[in-house]
Amino acid sequence: MFNPSSIVIEAFAEQLIEQYVNMYGHNEADTHVLVTNTRNALEIISNSDAPYHDATIR
Repeated sequence: MFNPSSIVIEAFAEQLIEQYVNMYGHNEADTHVLVTNTRNALEIISNSDAPYHDATIR
């Protein structure tokens, strides 16, 4: 099933890791924790039914 939120989450996570590595250098443990927590938090927010988290235009 097509899930537009997952595309946005993945793009955001990639950009976040890229900027983190540019700023702090590559550390596999740090980047793994960062990307895992980022994906988890954004997936929870995207699955919320709170109206201020809904990116769909109605």
